[in-house]
Amino acid sequence: MVTLTRKNSALLVVLLASAVAIFAGIWVATPHRAPTPESAQTGGPDDRPSPVAESVEVVTRARRAPEPAPQQPPQPTSVHAASTDTSKDWSVVAATLNSLDQAEKRADSLKDTWRECQCTVFPKGESERYFVVVGTGLGRNAADSLRDRATGAGLPGDTYVTKLIRRPGDPNP
Repeated sequence: MVTLTRKNSALLVVLLASAVAIFAGIWVATPHRAPTPESAQTGGPDDRPSPVAESVEVVTRARRAPEPAPQQPPQPTSVHAASTDTSKDWSVVAATLNSLDQAEKRADSLKDTWRECQCTVFPKGESERYFVVVGTGLGRNAADSLRDRATGAGLPGDTYVTKLIRRPGDPNP
């Protein structure tokens, strides 16, 4: 007969804790599923009808294949709606930077990417932000078209069309 000593009892506690941890791990790793409607209707091994199923009308739904998505007409080249704004003060901006030096370097690199680009920096004076402008003084539709050509030629995909606000005394970009 084994006498329980402190050493033996500590070993016994560790063994019991390990066994519990192993069983808990197996239980967690085993998928637990709720009964499906078919298995709930068949009952157990004795196949007796459920008293609930006798008093409730069970409706099963046939699965249908998903309906095909309606065909979309081909999209136009430009995804932007035609503008009714007829002013000629729209600009195309390819980048916004915090320093004039960075903006000028970015404008030069964009000129290397797209030879047709006449990128300029706006404003020329002191500012919190400097815009690398691809084109300015355009109507909205012309600005959209220029933006699409610029992004197609390799300029950044987030190039956008906007109206730049000029402060009194600012030169044209």
